[in-house]
Amino acid sequence: MIKETIKKNYNVTAKEIIEIEGGWSAKAYVINAYRKKYFLKVYMKSNKNYREWTKNIDVYAPIMNLLSEQKEFEKRISKVKLTVDGKYKVELKDCTIMLYEFINGVTIRNNDLDDFQKAELGQIIGILHKQDVGNFFDLAPITEDYNVWFCQEILNVLLKTTKVPKDISHLVEQNKVELIQLVENTTLLANAIKLREVENVLCHTDIHGWNLMQGDRLCLIDWEGIKLAPREADLFGIKGENWLSGCYNIVMKEYRKYHPDYEMDMQLYEFYMYRRMAEDIWASLERLIYDDINSEECKKIMNSITDMCRILREEDYIK
Repeated sequence: MIKETIKKNYNVTAKEIIEIEGGWSAKAYVINAYRKKYFLKVYMKSNKNYREWTKNIDVYAPIMNLLSEQKEFEKRISKVKLTVDGKYKVELKDCTIMLYEFINGVTIRNNDLDDFQKAELGQIIGILHKQDVGNFFDLAPITEDYNVWFCQEILNVLLKTTKVPKDISHLVEQNKVELIQLVENTTLLANAIKLREVENVLCHTDIHGWNLMQGDRLCLIDWEGIKLAPREADLFGIKGENWLSGCYNIVMKEYRKYHPDYEMDMQLYEFYMYRRMAEDIWASLERLIYDDINSEECKKIMNSITDMCRILREEDYIK
């Protein structure tokens, strides 16, 4: 099916199709065509978060392509290949697909960045935050609105409004204090920030080792979460060190070459730290409740939730 779809919609003849490890949002494939490679993402409509992952493709894909044409972002952002009729995606009965130019590299994953990579990351974020694309695109659909809807979903599980299996209910009950405090902190900060005037810049919002690849240059991938948002939406994970450890000083030294007057807004930093944790916990709970997963994967996800709640108990979670 993939071979025929690629040929029909992209006029690309695939010699070989190799499935590789994907993320939560999509299945992933390497397409070996004649003289060229491509990267294919397949968003399954059976995924409960399908709409969330795909609703802004026509907003962020052209922004990615515009950025990828700049010398500063060369080999740092993968370009989306257009279909034969000039579209950024292909809608099929069971899925939506996107085809990207292939970047030959290795995903950083949970490995530490070396000093050169940290400096490159500071450059990437610094350059990204200087981009003014509002004259070219309608950014309203991706402008930060501080919506924390997933907090209510966590509360629904805690209050047993959402029915869950006994082992999941037990897990939630064990971590009830941390989860209630997380929901309260996230909601209170969101409401407070809504009353402020905050400068927004173009942000990736999901910078961590699984979205960084080392090829000829350090490459930032997976732009589904792109937003016009405060700088802290990208920088919280650098300072918080729960996603990229030991990076802050070098990344920020490079970042301030592009934004010399920047000082971190601690209220925004705390909001994004709490919100990301709440998002991740709900995403994990959602998989346990709704997805058809085997016992080994279920155990892995439950351990991950336990670890996140343990981190919340630590006094220095917000540094």
